[in-house]
Amino acid sequence: MKTKTHTIIVVGFLLLSLLSSIHSQSVNVATGMNFEHTNAIYTSEDLPIKEWSDTKVVSTESTGLSYNPSIAIDSNENVHAVWQDVTDYVGSGPDSDIFYKYWDYSSQNWSTTELLSTESTGASSNPSIVIDSADNLHVIWQDQSDGDWDLFYKCWNSTTENWETSVDLTQSGSDFYAPALAMDSQCNIHLTFEIRTAISRIYYGFLNITNKDFSHTIFVSSSSTENANAPSIALDGQGNAHIVWMDRTDLDGSGTDSDIFYAMVNTTDYSVSDTLVITSESTGYSRVPSIIVDSLSIAHIAWVDETDYGGSGTDRDIFYRTLDLESWGLTSIKVISTGTGDVGFYNPAIAIDAQRTIYVVWDDTTEIESCGTDSDIFYRSCSASTNNYWTQTSVLSTESTANSFNPVIALDNLSNIFVIWQDDTDYLSCGSDRDIFYIQLFGPPIPPDLASIEPNPSYDGEIHLDWNDMFTAYEYYVYRSSSYIWSVEDLEPISVVSDSNYSETLSIVGRYFYVVTANNYIRNSSRSNCQSVEIIFPEDSLPSPTLSFILPNPTDANSISLMWDEITGATKYYVYRSTSYIWSLESLDPIETVFGDDNYIDSLPSEGHYFYVIVASDGLRNSSISNCEYVYFELPHIDEFIVTTCFILSFIVINLIVSIFRKRKKQKLQ
Repeated sequence: MKTKTHTIIVVGFLLLSLLSSIHSQSVNVATGMNFEHTNAIYTSEDLPIKEWSDTKVVSTESTGLSYNPSIAIDSNENVHAVWQDVTDYVGSGPDSDIFYKYWDYSSQNWSTTELLSTESTGASSNPSIVIDSADNLHVIWQDQSDGDWDLFYKCWNSTTENWETSVDLTQSGSDFYAPALAMDSQCNIHLTFEIRTAISRIYYGFLNITNKDFSHTIFVSSSSTENANAPSIALDGQGNAHIVWMDRTDLDGSGTDSDIFYAMVNTTDYSVSDTLVITSESTGYSRVPSIIVDSLSIAHIAWVDETDYGGSGTDRDIFYRTLDLESWGLTSIKVISTGTGDVGFYNPAIAIDAQRTIYVVWDDTTEIESCGTDSDIFYRSCSASTNNYWTQTSVLSTESTANSFNPVIALDNLSNIFVIWQDDTDYLSCGSDRDIFYIQLFGPPIPPDLASIEPNPSYDGEIHLDWNDMFTAYEYYVYRSSSYIWSVEDLEPISVVSDSNYSETLSIVGRYFYVVTANNYIRNSSRSNCQSVEIIFPEDSLPSPTLSFILPNPTDANSISLMWDEITGATKYYVYRSTSYIWSLESLDPIETVFGDDNYIDSLPSEGHYFYVIVASDGLRNSSISNCEYVYFELPHIDEFIVTTCFILSFIVINLIVSIFRKRKKQKLQ
């Protein structure tokens, strides 16, 4: 019997221990929380869409024909343009020369035209420009100074801020035409060009810009037996050169019409791959390709084609497809130009941004958007990640009333788009001769990041705002409100500043909220993050209440009793509640306003942790927030009833056993 009694007692104590353990865990959950202060940034507005600027005339000093433009953008968003011009400008003579001009982002103005081919004594044409990481400009063109056509090179040195003397790169008896450039990460120039003898052939060359050494002239179109023309070049991430051109050779059954051929130059050993026919499905003439390579080693190729492909008709259209540079797999052809008119014979230009969005421009005689049947500049874009939706065709040359053709496109680091072309329109009194026109597609700047306002609170009313200087912004709009700023749509800026900081002095106590937007001449960015500051004048401010501990805690009752000390002069108190620790009142509204009393009973909506602060007010002045107190509310669960029942039964059993034991012991003693 003693053994049975001992066993029952042990069971009873185990039940008590289990109950104690469960209760201990409940307390630990409530008291073991780690409260972290997070500075969340709220953005409720989508970025505004991009907008095209008005058309600008670049060749304002030209009085003759201007054509074959090329552009590049430097690290300061300045646009550099070169073109071929027959104007007798600053003594250049009546033959064609290379002109240069740049658009200053800061002033939003074009510079005065400069003559680049100053050392040339013959015709100069087909310029191409690239910019290196130090913002040095590199221009190559074909030049007839020595009777034959050579490749001339000129560099703008950003350190000395001068153009260096032109260099004849080829100095050969052959004729070099149509140079196209690409620059690698080491700032060396890779170029492709035509050499014309009995037939035209495609070559690759490498220019070390440090010592001006032009070397590794590689024969690319070795598979060709007919004329190869209009090469385009792009580099991949390893610096290998990918070249496309138009070719009349009947290669792999492509026929005797012109097709688009492709080959790669390995720039490690300067070997050339086999030639691949890009337009294997084409049955008509394919001309003037343009190539770009993205970050995934996918080549994007656009060209002009007369094939009736997918119902496109036998008129000239813009075709597009991609080439996987690892597998040499070609995707199906897509017809980009959706109109019924002929596209021009000049290069469709293609570009891609860091998000792999493809941009294509070309000239087209289709009449859309009331542009007329003359040639205009058209534009479409598509995301390379999906490659299944192209935007509607847009007309860029909206101010043109005559032929617009031969567009060139460039992108900056923010995916702003710059397009330049040659145009016969007498626009802005530029004359009816051919001129160089330009347009840009700017999106808004990236929203500024507004720093926390310090000191906070401010005891003298002085407010100092600081934000990051946005590279593409020329001015900033500062907004202030007495409530959290979700949108600036209905607000007027309190100031417009050109610097990335702003200061003001306020004389009324309270909490103030600030945001900043950036402007880049085209439109404003969305708002910055919202920061707030409280102004408290020590001689006039109300002291903060002290909120008492909330008891019991944890609690199984949803009625929470709050008590705080009374503040002299306060006529009301604002009660704030949150499910997370309250560091500030941003985005919070009081759950109750208590008049005259220093206590409040709150009814909780559901189980969980709840945090409270109190703010005192006399109707004009508010105190800062009180200390933050919390309570854990949890209703009794079924397992707790079971444990309680076990506890009671154990207690009864233990008492019964003890009673029986005492009774028997008493009987033995008697």
